Amino acid sequence: MKIFALAVTAVTALSAVEASEQASIHLRIHDKGGSCTITNESQCNGQNWTASTCCADSNYECRWSDDGQNVQRCQKKKGSGTTGGTGTTGGTGTTGGGGTVGDWGACTGGLKCSNPTSVCVKYSNYYSQCKPATLPTGELCGQKDAANDWKYDKCPSNQKCSAMGTDFRCTNKKQKKKTSPRKDDSCTITNESQCDGQNWTGSTCCADSSYECRWSDDGQNVKRCQKISDYSDSSDYTDDYSDSDDYSDSYDYSDYSDSYDDIEYSSYVDDWADCTKDDVGCTNPSSFCVYHSSSYAQCKPYPLPSGELCGQSDGTNEWYYPFCTSGESCEANGSDFRCTKAKAKHHHHHRQHHRA
Repeated sequence: MKIFALAVTAVTALSAVEASEQASIHLRIHDKGGSCTITNESQCNGQNWTASTCCADSNYECRWSDDGQNVQRCQKKKGSGTTGGTGTTGGTGTTGGGGTVGDWGACTGGLKCSNPTSVCVKYSNYYSQCKPATLPTGELCGQKDAANDWKYDKCPSNQKCSAMGTDFRCTNKKQKKKTSPRKDDSCTITNESQCDGQNWTGSTCCADSSYECRWSDDGQNVKRCQKISDYSDSSDYTDDYSDSDDYSDSYDYSDYSDSYDDIEYSSYVDDWADCTKDDVGCTNPSSFCVYHSSSYAQCKPYPLPSGELCGQSDGTNEWYYPFCTSGESCEANGSDFRCTKAKAKHHHHHRQHHRA
């Protein structure tokens, strides 16, 4: 009996020591300093780990790896879109669903995504994850580090997958700020001469209508009147303006140049919507934000639909957007301009009379 009692006492003492050590380890884990900088799917704890255990993404948590590795990683919080509520059961990586997992669940080892449009993306030889057909705004879309090497470029239409250190995230597309050509009676800048730049206060209009004011092609930090390359060889482009002297000679088309600075907008709108505010861009990257006046701008598709309004000159609205669909040109109709089908050329045929 004494031996048994001593054994019980020893076991109890040992359990107390182990519990104390576990508590100490637990405290050490939560006492580690450092900011929340651990990127998604990266290691955040483990044997002899001394760095931060805090995940940068609040939707992720530091826990034992879902693929069974003896390491803790920042992984998507359970219950946020995976099947069965918890996402995993018993360390198998699936939820009683016949070998399928929901979005953000681990599909390592050949498991299938329960959503037919989702994709099982391989992060490394040890981990794969189901991702939706289109990622949420701002979501992680790739990694390239010692542990993970993957990219899933399926961001929303107004975002792109951009590098951010060793990570890639869906970020707003940078678009070119595009405006309506402006009336300028002093188009005097000669070819290849400076037309804009820091502290520039003069005219920005090139004397030669086949030249445009854009950032210097040789990389200098200055704008010069340079040959328009996109349309210089296009007869359609020349024909579109030949019947409208007022606009072809006095409007500066350089604002439509592809050389303009990239601007990252905070919000985006569809075609025909208001884009007047400086931080609003067009959802469609091929569309233009065209200023009708100093107080209103509108996103317009490129090219315009058949018969669409392509300009106005009524004292309040002064704009010209001559990018009509193929076979049409922007022609004056009172104070408006509309895309109009080109007039067909008629050929006169003379009959030859043959004497019998």
